[in-house]
Amino acid sequence: MKITNKTIQISLNPGCYMFKNKNNQIIYVGKAKNLKKRVLSYFRANTNLTASKKQMIQEIVDIETIIVMNEIEALLLEVNLIKKYKPKYNVIMKDDKNFSYLKITNEPFPKLEISKNIQNDGAKYFGPYLSAGSLKNIYKFINKIFPSRNCKKDLSSLPKGKICIEYNMERCLGPCEKLCTINEYKQVIDQINKFLNGDTKNILVDLKTKMNAYAKNKQFEKAAIYRDRVKDIERMNAKQVVVSTQNKNQDIINLYQFQKYNIINVLRIRTGKLLNNINIQIKTKNLNKKEILTDFIKQYYKSNLELPKEIITPFVLNISENKLELLIKNKIKLSSKTKGDYKKLLNLSLLNAQNHFQKIIPKFTVMEKENIITLNKLQKALNVKNYLHRIECYDISNIQGQHAVGSMIVFTDGQIDKKEYKKFKIKYTKKINDFAMLSEIIGRRFNNHPEWQKPELIIIDGGKGQLNAVLKTLKKIAKEINVISLAKKKEEIFLPNKKTALKLKTGSNEFYLIQKIRDEAHRFAINYYKKLHKREQTKTILNDIPGIGSIYQKKLLKQFKTINNIKKADIEKISKITGKKLAKNIKNKFQSQD
Repeated sequence: MKITNKTIQISLNPGCYMFKNKNNQIIYVGKAKNLKKRVLSYFRANTNLTASKKQMIQEIVDIETIIVMNEIEALLLEVNLIKKYKPKYNVIMKDDKNFSYLKITNEPFPKLEISKNIQNDGAKYFGPYLSAGSLKNIYKFINKIFPSRNCKKDLSSLPKGKICIEYNMERCLGPCEKLCTINEYKQVIDQINKFLNGDTKNILVDLKTKMNAYAKNKQFEKAAIYRDRVKDIERMNAKQVVVSTQNKNQDIINLYQFQKYNIINVLRIRTGKLLNNINIQIKTKNLNKKEILTDFIKQYYKSNLELPKEIITPFVLNISENKLELLIKNKIKLSSKTKGDYKKLLNLSLLNAQNHFQKIIPKFTVMEKENIITLNKLQKALNVKNYLHRIECYDISNIQGQHAVGSMIVFTDGQIDKKEYKKFKIKYTKKINDFAMLSEIIGRRFNNHPEWQKPELIIIDGGKGQLNAVLKTLKKIAKEINVISLAKKKEEIFLPNKKTALKLKTGSNEFYLIQKIRDEAHRFAINYYKKLHKREQTKTILNDIPGIGSIYQKKLLKQFKTINNIKKADIEKISKITGKKLAKNIKNKFQSQD
């Protein structure tokens, strides 16, 4: 899409923008402080876009915007729009529907609540938490340790009310009876804030001071309450793993990929202690690991109010290129540290992600499990880096150059994916030349259809010559794609830059799969060729009969289906469509041919 009057007229206000394709489908949702500035940035010549974003730009035919009052509203709207429309160029967190938060309300005497979502209500939110069970345990623990109210009373005007049992158990300061000042109550809320941010050192000092003061005044029952609170926090601290002596607040993030599955793990370290970790399954297309992690960070930290001072990833992410405003605004450092203790932590994060994936596997069918194993073996045998989510196979079919056609068949996750099949009529290669024909359809596939999902592997039906012809074409347009060829005679696999052919173990699942893919491409090409050839033959025979134009041809074929059936039919049946005179001409034509 080029810059038009419509793009120039976009508002300067904050809001969300939606890119649409030719089918009016929303393919990307974003938010911005300045809508016009952000949208135009995609179309400037000097913009450094990723490969997937470049592909996205080619698909855009329309832009829709929604203006809001401020950045917070834009943030919340963007999350909701992504959930609703699931655009293919946005990273979609499949598990985020399960997120819950702890909320400190915005009141003179705030209280702690569990919330299912973030609202623009002035409250302070902590989270997200994926486990409802662990969230409830934290909520109960805080209510036990810190004497704050959990009642539903409106204390904005401090009405008189009956003191509940929570006050007598030292679990509330009794603001409803004016038994504490706003500042005294605020100190408790500040402690809850510190606790949720992992800072328990100062809290323990305060609790021990109060415990000793009560004991000194011989108020032993109250001293015992604070003693128990100290023990509870110390027990909790003992369960937490100390990963740093520098009291750092960090998030360690790693990604586990297997075929179409992307599991991201976040290890949350606060004041040098590993508090917890979360695993999120990501749904996305056409994105590499860097793009997935970048988009995840942009989306995840919008809804995460417990921001760390540093985020550590296994590889470098470019902040300016990907416009991670939230990190810049909050002075959060984004680092890639892969040595020493950080290497161990990144490996621990990866292990947690793999473990989460293992929990998902039992949900697979037997066939899905077999496909996962087979594709994994094939990936290793071919020395391909990426998982083989999409495999495309190409074949040419022609007889002496007549009606030459090409086929593209697709296997997704090891299974036939017929909705992705494509047929090509050979347009530009006039002579009998399989190499040139393959080059033609590969060039048309990648140059003319950037909207088609890119494959992790291309299989060519043929030998070394066919492989080299395709590699030469792809070098100009998509050199990053893995290509192999499979020769029928000895079932040899030819790889780029390898002199000797690869032979998979005969009878193995991976050998059978690659054969099946090649044979399916051949079948699809042959069928398309036969269809075109038959159509041409039909036109030739009926065109030679005087008085039989295109309308009669369509009617005859609709009634009798094939030329052979027309040939066998008697004059009376044919005359019902054409009349007796033309019916006789048709019968005479077939008799003269015989």
